[in-house]
Amino acid sequence: MTDAAKTDDLSGLTYEQAESQLSELIVKLEAGDVPLEDSLDMYERAQKLRNLCQAKLTDAKERLKSVDPAAAAAAPDIEVADDDAADDPWAPETTSALADEPPF
Repeated sequence: MTDAAKTDDLSGLTYEQAESQLSELIVKLEAGDVPLEDSLDMYERAQKLRNLCQAKLTDAKERLKSVDPAAAAAAPDIEVADDDAADDPWAPETTSALADEPPF
């Protein structure tokens, strides 16, 4: 993992830059050929980028509300997906067919 990828200072990123970096990290993580420690670092950065994107979307909607309340009311709610276990690629998979089977 590069030093730039480990940098926690995200304050200078635009929404588009953060979203692009987040997409790149997701592709690398999904490929599964990254060492464990790097995967953890990448996952932590991805979470920070996700939070930054959400904050920027929320801020944009608030700014829109202050300028034109009618337009803000008509705008769809745009949010980064929640951290539901069902959508979490790192969550253990369980299905009803496998729930009764031993783990070996």
